[in-house]
Amino acid sequence: MASKPKLNNRWDVMKDYNGLLVCRERRQIDCISPRWTKYQTYDANVKVEIDFDPELDEYFGITTAKQQIVIDDEMWEKLQHSGKTGGGLIDLVEDLRGRFKELQNELKAKAGNRTGKEEPRSSVVAMEESARFKETVAEPTPAQQEEAQRNLEEVATTRAEVTGLPKERILTELAEEVSKRRWEVEFAAIPEGPFFRPLRLSLQKRLVINTDHPFYTKVYDAAPEVRAALEVLLFVLAERELEVKGDAETFYRAERQRWSERLRHALDHLVPDDTLVNKAATVAERMHMSVEEQAVST
Repeated sequence: MASKPKLNNRWDVMKDYNGLLVCRERRQIDCISPRWTKYQTYDANVKVEIDFDPELDEYFGITTAKQQIVIDDEMWEKLQHSGKTGGGLIDLVEDLRGRFKELQNELKAKAGNRTGKEEPRSSVVAMEESARFKETVAEPTPAQQEEAQRNLEEVATTRAEVTGLPKERILTELAEEVSKRRWEVEFAAIPEGPFFRPLRLSLQKRLVINTDHPFYTKVYDAAPEVRAALEVLLFVLAERELEVKGDAETFYRAERQRWSERLRHALDHLVPDDTLVNKAATVAERMHMSVEEQAVST
């Protein structure tokens, strides 16, 4: 069974700090809820920090241990409202929520425009064309089939939340989509996750590229001319991981995580050699000038 992104610990921290972060002299003391509104789940992605000087301890109800905040009514009034003497917290939170709704609507529009009939990526075409030269592979195990169906349900649920469309309708469209296209590429931010991971959706083999890994920014996105080739490379690795069974499946899963960690550290320390780049450009320029001089003399 394919491993899932380890986001639970990160999410637990985000939930614990879902509120206004109150700091005293730049040291965080407490996280409190606004008294004029209730923070929602998605508000955990937005952080608002209030930093005050020790002279204002009495207005923030700072305890002797300096580990808790109880803001008095007068300070709440000043923090909430806009104006010359106000903190403008109400407007700030509403603006951030409004921006979130705008982005959510943009995602809904993009998802609504997806018909599943777009031209396939060149890497997908290459994998489909080369499949005829591939040896016969045994059918997925019952556990792998259950996982594939579970993945399909999860993708349908996420897409339904974004678009607002009924999950049953999304599930039907998605099932048709994956039956027609056996290969697909998806991009997702998976903090601290592997640089790619394979995902089986019914009959489809999906390649998920992690945009949070330096592989994406320093290799994949930095070289547009070889993206299709990189996708083919990762498709081959993903395909093999999805097809093996037993101990081999465990091996690939564990190794992929190790590859990703090693690759992350190496890419983080990779510095482009500008000297070599400049030398190459100089040599190319000299060769070009030499050719022009020969043409003139001829």
